[in-house]
Parts: sequence; C-alpha cells; structure tokens
Amino acid sequence: MRENIIVPAWNSVIHATSIKKFNFFPAFLGILWLSMIILYQITFTYVQVFHKKDEFFSVLDRFIHATYFTETITGVILIFLCYIFISPIAEAGVIQMIHHEKENTIPNHKSLSWISGFFRWCAYFLPIFELQNMLSIFRLISVITFYILLLRIFWKEYFLSISVIMGIYLLFSFCLNMFFAYAPFFIIFENKKAFEALALSTQMAIHNIEVTSHLYFTLLLVYLRTIIIAIIFIILPFIISWVLAFITTISIKIVFLIFAWISIGWFLLFVSHLNSVLEIFMHSIWYHAYIENKKLGFIHTWTQNDTSEKHDDHHHSGG
Repeated sequence: MRENIIVPAWNSVIHATSIKKFNFFPAFLGILWLSMIILYQITFTYVQVFHKKDEFFSVLDRFIHATYFTETITGVILIFLCYIFISPIAEAGVIQMIHHEKENTIPNHKSLSWISGFFRWCAYFLPIFELQNMLSIFRLISVITFYILLLRIFWKEYFLSISVIMGIYLLFSFCLNMFFAYAPFFIIFENKKAFEALALSTQMAIHNIEVTSHLYFTLLLVYLRTIIIAIIFIILPFIISWVLAFITTISIKIVFLIFAWISIGWFLLFVSHLNSVLEIFMHSIWYHAYIENKKLGFIHTWTQNDTSEKHDDHHHSGG
C-alpha cells in the first residue's frame, strides 16, 4: 500500500507545482469561509455564556448603522457565492490534474490547458455540487456547529445527553465519510450521478475495507485540521487582548495592532497554502487508492446485474 498509494500521492504533492498554484485560491476561499463560521460560533458562544446580550446588540446596532455595513455584507455574500461555485470545480480540477500528472498527459502550454480544463471541469459542477451538499451534514465543521448550537440552546440541562448523542453522530459521520471517499472519482472518471457514485463508493470501500480504513485513519489528522484551525482562532484573540492589557502607551498599542493584523494576514495565507497542499495530498491518496482497487478487480456488481437483467429481458422477449 505504501509503494502503490502513499508514495505516489506524496510525489504528486511535491512535484505538481501547477496543481498547488491552481488550488491555492479555492483553499484560501475555504479558509475565509471557515474563519467566518468559527468567528460566528465564538461570538455567539461568548455572548451566551458570559451573558453579554445587551453589549452585543449595542455593538450590532452600531454596526448596522455604520457606513461600511453594506460593503461588509456584500463581501460576505460574494465570498460565500464564490466558495460554493468554485469549490466543486476546484475539486474536479485537482483530481483531473492529478490524473494527468500520473499519466504524463499535461500539455506543454499549461495556461491553455487551464483555460480548456476549466470548461471541462465545469461539466462536473452539478454532480460534485450535489455530492458536496449531500455530505455537508456529515462534515466535521457541520457536526461541531450543530453541537455548539445545541449547547447554546439547552446548555447545562442536557449537556451530557447532547454530548453523547453528538459523539455517536460524529463516529457515524466518520464511517460515512470513509465509505463515500471514492464517490468523486466515479463521477469524474465514470460519469456517474451523485447517488450512484455514493453507492459504488460504498461498495468499493466494503470490498477493500482494510485498505480504505487504513488510509482513512492515516488521514484522520488531515480531516481534523478544522479543529486545529478553530483552536488557533480561539487562542489568537485572547493572546492579543492579553498583550494589549500590558501596553499603556497608545502609540505602541497602534503599532502592535498593525503588527497583529499583518501577522493574521500572513497566517491566513500560510494556512491557505497548507490547506491547499493537504487537500491535494488527500485527493491524491484516494485517487491512487481508487486506481489500485480497480486494478485488484473491483467489479460494478450493480452494473453487471443491470446488464444481465437487460439480456434476460431481451432473451425472453425474443423467445
């Protein structure tokens, strides 16, 4: 498994500079959207836990009447629309580029290949978009968001019950994500619809459960990067506030805040690059696993059954 899947996948990440360049902007959009969700959760949790509703609504009222309110809301909407539109195309593009890199079929004029490739990848937008929406409730960020929402609503009375139920739901989500890991490849390479791709992915995962489970738990830290990023975003404001509390000079405070904002900007760029590389590595791992499983004799049982049924129907009608 190491020689056939992990090593080629890692080589794809190291040598495929064009894929990393292509995937940086989608990864940056993903980090921006994730940051907004985490900021929303932190803000409302802080307001709920520390009973700061009056202060919060006062700040919100000032924000609504501020001159930059419309521009801020427009920016958030644009980021969201760009994210939901570009994410499926980027996933299809990365997988196709990994495939071309493996087959050594990337054209010499890479700028032209990106333009022509973009229109080809748009053809996979709807099925990949449908697939992502179907699986969105099983993503880690969705589970965490729903868990925090339930805690905010019910808090102490049902804390233990909610934690147990959401813990079970999290394990269930891990299992489903493992079974559905091959679905995008059935859509892209075999032109399957979302539901059929999910069924075939589950079938392939079960037929190759040892390899699939091993790879999934190897990549578990990659999937848990959401929690790591969330922890960093929670810690950063406390560090900035703690440092500001010890600074008494206004000019030094301004310099520190400028330095903090620049550092946060560089941190976002770094995390976006890291997230892009991890996404490419993850797609490459599952791509090579998909190829190896096909080589080992994975058969579309349902396709065979459909073919045999059609043959029987033709035979009976002919008889």
